[in-house]
Amino acid sequence: MANNEFYDKIVKNGRNTNQKNPVGRGVWRDALLSTQKEPAGFDDSTNTGWVDRGGMSTDWSEQYRPGGMSTDGSEQYNMNERRKNEQLVTKEQYSKNILGEPGSGKFESMEPSERREYLMNNVFDIRELIARTIYGEQTHADQQLPVAFTIYNRKNYHNPAEKNYTKKNYWDIVSEPGQFTALSGEGGNVQSFYIDYDSEGWKNALELADDILDGVLAEQYKSPISTYTQYRTKNQFYNHYDPDRRTYADKPIEEPITIGNHVFFKYIG
Repeated sequence: MANNEFYDKIVKNGRNTNQKNPVGRGVWRDALLSTQKEPAGFDDSTNTGWVDRGGMSTDWSEQYRPGGMSTDGSEQYNMNERRKNEQLVTKEQYSKNILGEPGSGKFESMEPSERREYLMNNVFDIRELIARTIYGEQTHADQQLPVAFTIYNRKNYHNPAEKNYTKKNYWDIVSEPGQFTALSGEGGNVQSFYIDYDSEGWKNALELADDILDGVLAEQYKSPISTYTQYRTKNQFYNHYDPDRRTYADKPIEEPITIGNHVFFKYIG
């Protein structure tokens, strides 16, 4: 297979052809563009994938990625496939500071939108992205479940009063600008970029990401926020909340739920 054809096939089957790293692993794209060689393990004669490098199936029909991206970019997250191949996702593959070492100045030198784009293009897979979102928003393991359910609820419950997220995949839900601001490092929040990989918070965030992608979060846990899909810090929320009218930013909402330093709510249509 010619190099261009090979690259085109990866782009076609990636999560989003508009993304700089269409398959979610910068190393694949960088290797292709810098060396113009097919990654190690690719068998040109049989069209065999390289399970040791990217977890591709041998016939290209089921391009398994550790994050569960299907060939059309939607999350057909296959739990058995993930568990069969999860040895591919080593601590070293996740254990990197996205913006270099803390104190390097790179975080401070970038605008929030630049940080978000950079993170999107450098995470290993959708599992890591969701885990970084959860951890970035809340590092304490015992307070992460509400954040996880916010992500899960947006995908699984359509609220007519809000944007319809159910037709989106988890990648687009989490990465949408203006949402989950930890991914942009807004307010100096560096938690999504510099992670304590041995902490209970990170380990729990990975487990919650698995439950979200496996579609079993609501089976494993009772939602502490019902089907709510929005949250703000207490300061943000109460600056725009009218308790007499029960509105947030002049829009009617369900009774808000306060957990830790966040207030969770849902708009009423």
